[in-house]
Amino acid sequence: MASWSPQRALSHRQGWRKTALVNTVLVTILTSTLAILVAVIAANSGSLTKNLFFYQGSCQTSTQINVALHLAINTIAMGIVASSNFFMQVLNAPSRAEVDAAHRNRKMVDIGVQSAKNMWHVSRFKLVSALIFGLSSLPIHLLFNSVVFQSDFLGGNWQTTFAAEPFVDNNTTYSLPGAYLAPSGFWPQYPPEYRDSSFRPGYYGFGERINITQYTNASSPIVSGIARAAGSASNWKRLDPLTCRRQYIACEPRRTYGDVVMVISAGNNTLHKNGWTLEDVVDTSVFNITSAPFWGDLGLLPPANQPNTLWYSALCSTTQDPMRTTGICRTSCGTSIGGEEDFNNQCPVPPRGSEPLDASLCQNSFVRNTSVFSNDKNWTIVNEYPRFYGANDSLALALNNTPFQRDATLKLQHRDGFRVDEFGQWEVEYCLAESVSDRCKVGASGILLLVVTICAALKTVQCLVVLWRLGEDPLVTPGDAIESFLVRPDQATKDVCTLSSHRFSAYWRAQEGVTESEGSWPVPGPRNWRRPSDKLLVSVRPGTWMRVYGLFGVSLAVAVWFFATAVTQLGEKYRVDGERSPFRMTGLDHSYENGLLDATWMPKDQLIPSILLSNTPQVVLSLNYFVYNALWTRMHSELEWNAFALSYRPLRVTSPKGQQTSTYRLQLPYLYSVPLVVGSILLHWLVANAIYLVMIEGDYLTENESGVYINVGYSTGPMLAGIIVCSAMAAVPLLFGIYHKLKGSMTVMGNNSLVISASCHPASSAPDDKLTKLLSPGYISESSAESLALMANAETRTGIGYKEDAGLHGRIALSQGRLKWGEVGSGETLAEEGLARTVKIGHLGFAGEDEHVSTPEQGKMYQ
Repeated sequence: MASWSPQRALSHRQGWRKTALVNTVLVTILTSTLAILVAVIAANSGSLTKNLFFYQGSCQTSTQINVALHLAINTIAMGIVASSNFFMQVLNAPSRAEVDAAHRNRKMVDIGVQSAKNMWHVSRFKLVSALIFGLSSLPIHLLFNSVVFQSDFLGGNWQTTFAAEPFVDNNTTYSLPGAYLAPSGFWPQYPPEYRDSSFRPGYYGFGERINITQYTNASSPIVSGIARAAGSASNWKRLDPLTCRRQYIACEPRRTYGDVVMVISAGNNTLHKNGWTLEDVVDTSVFNITSAPFWGDLGLLPPANQPNTLWYSALCSTTQDPMRTTGICRTSCGTSIGGEEDFNNQCPVPPRGSEPLDASLCQNSFVRNTSVFSNDKNWTIVNEYPRFYGANDSLALALNNTPFQRDATLKLQHRDGFRVDEFGQWEVEYCLAESVSDRCKVGASGILLLVVTICAALKTVQCLVVLWRLGEDPLVTPGDAIESFLVRPDQATKDVCTLSSHRFSAYWRAQEGVTESEGSWPVPGPRNWRRPSDKLLVSVRPGTWMRVYGLFGVSLAVAVWFFATAVTQLGEKYRVDGERSPFRMTGLDHSYENGLLDATWMPKDQLIPSILLSNTPQVVLSLNYFVYNALWTRMHSELEWNAFALSYRPLRVTSPKGQQTSTYRLQLPYLYSVPLVVGSILLHWLVANAIYLVMIEGDYLTENESGVYINVGYSTGPMLAGIIVCSAMAAVPLLFGIYHKLKGSMTVMGNNSLVISASCHPASSAPDDKLTKLLSPGYISESSAESLALMANAETRTGIGYKEDAGLHGRIALSQGRLKWGEVGSGETLAEEGLARTVKIGHLGFAGEDEHVSTPEQGKMYQ
C-alpha cells in the first residue's frame, strides 16, 4: 500500500477525496455537537447515569417537543450514517490491482455499487475499515431514537372528603374522623371470631385502610389532607353532580382533577344543613355504653351537641392493569361513592385533556347502585354501612339485614347505636374539585447519548484514517473502471466484446441458449450480436431482484401482521356496548393508551431490553434502505452505461482529467438520492413514532411497583402511514424498471467488472499520424505527464508489467476525451471452415469523436 504524503493529498484533492473531506467535516461537526450535548447533560444532571428532564408541563406540548426532537434525531443520524456510507462505498470499491487479481481467479467484482461479494476481493485495511463504519452504525440505530424520550405521569391517588357546606368555610370547626365515625377504609379487619378463612380480611371500597391512631397526628396524610381541603376547597373548581360522578367514577388516572370535597346532605336536609351532631347520628344511650370509651381513649370523641361539618374522608386510589387484560379497574373508594371496589375496565379511554366519557358505556360493572352510571343530574349514594362478606355472600347479606347481625356489625365498628335508616343515604349537592396540571416530561439519557457520541467519534477518526492511509484510487464509478480498462486493457476479457451481464445469470443463459458446457466464464471468440432486451428491469440480475424484494416482502409482511394484531387488540381493549371497538387510529403521541406490547417473553420495567426492542425496526429499516439504494444505483448505472451507445459523452470519474467530468456524488444523481434520503428520514421518523419506548411515572398502573413503568408502546396511525409509504417506495423501482427503456443497442453492464473490461479493448493500435493528433496541444489535459507518472507507479505497485508505448499514450488520450460505444474499426475477415465463404468479423468497443462508431448489426459476428 502506498504511503500518504501532503503533496499526494494536495494532488488528489478532487473526486472522491474532495467529497470525503466534506463528509469528514460534516461528521466532525455533528460529533462535536453531540459531545457538547453530553457535557450539558452531565453538568445539569450531575451524572451521565442520570436522565436530564429539560421540560415538564403540558402533555400536548411535551408531545410536540418529543416529535420535533425525534425528527431532528433522525436527520442527524441520517447525516452521520450517510457520511460513513460514502466511505463504505469507497472502501467497497476495488482497485485495479484487486480487479485484476479477481479476474485471474476467474471471479468478477461489482463496480459502482456496494456489494457483499467485493468484501472478499479488497485489501484487509479496506475490509476492516468498512466493518468499523458498518458496526459503529448499529448503536446509532438501536439507541439514538431513545436518547430523547417522553415520560408521562399517571397519578392514581387522591382524597375524597364528604362534608356539609360550611366545611369549606375556614371559620367553621370539624371533629375527626367525622360524623360518620369511620376511619378511611373502615377497620383493617374483623376479629378472627367473626370470619373464617374464606372471609375477606376487612372492608373494601371505602378508601385505603389506615390505623385509627393516625387521626391523632396532625401531620399524618389523612389529617393534613382534611385540613388542606377545609382551607382551600373554596377556591377549587365547582362541579355539578353529573360531572362529578362521571369524573370520579371513571376508571382513569387523575389528569384533570385531584382531591375532591363532595358537599352532601345526609339525613334531614333542613336539620343537618350545617353539619351533624353526635346525638343526631347515634343513639347515645347505646353508644355511650360500648363505643364512646373507645373514641374517648383516642381523644376523638366529638361533643354531643356541636355540629360536625365533616362527614367522612378517605384516601383513595385507582389502579389499572396497563395491558387491560384482567378486566378489572380497581378503585379503593368505589363503594363510598355508591358502587363497588372493582369496576369492569371495558370503557373507552377519552383523549388526553378531554372530559371523561359517560360511564354508562362501561359494561357489566359491579355496581349496587346503577344510578351512578346514569345521566341523571342528581347523585344519590346509598351506603347503609359497610358489610362483611364470607364464602356465602347471599347468606351474609341476609344476616346483615337482621337487626341482630346489623347491631353486631356496628359494634365491631365502634358505632353502636348508629342511625342506619336515617343516615344510610347521601345526596351530593355539588363537588369542589382541585384542578391538577399535566406533569408530562421530556428528558434525555446521558449514557445513551454518550454511546452514540463515541460511535460517531469512531466514525470521525476512521474517516481521517481512510483519508490518510488509502493511497490507491479505487474504481468507485463505472467511469473509473472504463478509464482504467481503456488505458490498460485486461487480457482476461480479450475477444469477448459482446459479453453482457446476462451471461452470469443461469436464467438468462437459458434464455439465450448458452449450453451448460460453455458455463458462465467468457470464452474468447466471435459471437453473433443479439441486442438485449430494452427493458431496464432486465439489467438487474434476477437474484438481486429476489433478494431485494424478498427482504421487502418479509419486512412488510411482519409490519402488516403487527398492524393487524394491534388493531385487533385495541378493538378488544376498548369495547363499546359490549362489542369490539371499530378500527381505532392512534396518533403521534407516545402514550401508553395507544397500545402496549404484550410480550410474555420480555421482562417488564427493564430499560435496556425495551430500548433495544423498540429500536430493532430501525435496524431492519436501514438494511432495507441499503439494498433499496443499491437497486436504484444499479439501474441508474445501467442508464449511464447505455447512454454511451447513443452519443459521444465524457466519462464521469472521481478524479477528472481532460474532458472527463466529476460530481460530489459517487453514484446516484441528486434527482434520485435526495428523494431517497428524504424518504428514509420520513420512514425512520414514522417508525420511531410507531414503535417507541414508554415510560410512565405515578401509581396508576398496577405493575408500576418501582415507581416507573417501562414497556414498548405502539401507535397504529404512524404504523399504517409507514406501511403505505414503504409499499409505495417498494413499488417505484419495479415500475421504473418495467416502463423505462434502454434506448441504446449495447451490452448490459450489470455493474459487472468483466463486462466493463470486455467492452474496453481497442480494435487495433492507433497509427502514428493519429497518435500525433491525440498528443497535440489542447487535446489532452496538461496533467498528461502526471497521469503517465501515476500510471507507471500503479504498474509498479500491481506488478502487471505493462510497458509504456505509443499505444498507451493514445489510450490515455482516448480515455480523457468524449467516447461512444459501438462497432469500431474495419474488422477482420474470417474463412469459415468447410464453407466456401468468408465472414466479416467486427469489433465492439469505445472510440473517440475522430472515429466512426456505428450501431451493432443484429446477427453480425463480433469479437
